[in-house]
Amino acid sequence: MTEVGEAKERLNQVEAAVSAAEAVDRAAAAEVKAKIDAIKGAKAGEGKAAAEEARKAYEQLTPEQKTFVDAETFAGLEEAEEAYKKGKTFTSGDGKYKVLPSGNVTFQAPVQRDLTYVAVPNQVKKSGYLYKVVKISINAFKNCTRLKKVLVHKNIVSIGKCAFKNTPALKRLIILGKEVDSITSAFTGAGMTRGKDLTCEVPASRVNSYNIRFKKTGNLNAKAKVKKYSC
Repeated sequence: MTEVGEAKERLNQVEAAVSAAEAVDRAAAAEVKAKIDAIKGAKAGEGKAAAEEARKAYEQLTPEQKTFVDAETFAGLEEAEEAYKKGKTFTSGDGKYKVLPSGNVTFQAPVQRDLTYVAVPNQVKKSGYLYKVVKISINAFKNCTRLKKVLVHKNIVSIGKCAFKNTPALKRLIILGKEVDSITSAFTGAGMTRGKDLTCEVPASRVNSYNIRFKKTGNLNAKAKVKKYSC
């Protein structure tokens, strides 16, 4: 083989090696892009973990590999991180929410204080991101004087202090979850009678448990009713 032929062969080998390396870099970047794109498809309660996993994968790329993650995709990662940032607040449906350190959210208050019915959902969606609703905040329904009925879905595990303060019209509280682990003086100041005329409907297997918890820890009036949930 002539010197020219050998030079061409070496050049071809170099080009092949470069192409192979680039293919590896593109594949690595594609995996990261897929993780970023999947964040908005994450189930409620899993979004923050998905964002953290995508960030970790991105930081593990080499500088060359990062060049194959386009600006729009990277902006999507930053957007997701901001969406699940602790303390972020937003409105969805009839409620105002705040992001917790876990990436889940707490129901802070209804959008309007003059509503007669409020349902605290299992999950909410904002800008394409899903959030699991796990708490009802302190003073959440404070001064909702026209509020008559509240439905609390099963993911809620905590109801904050004075959540039902000054809600004299509240007659029916429905809790679909089997346990609300934390009820800290939720009914303090609930009208003049701390909910004397209120009926709390809970899962049949937890009537006794909630009766004790609401009327002691939660400070609900002893004359209030806690009974099995009925549709």
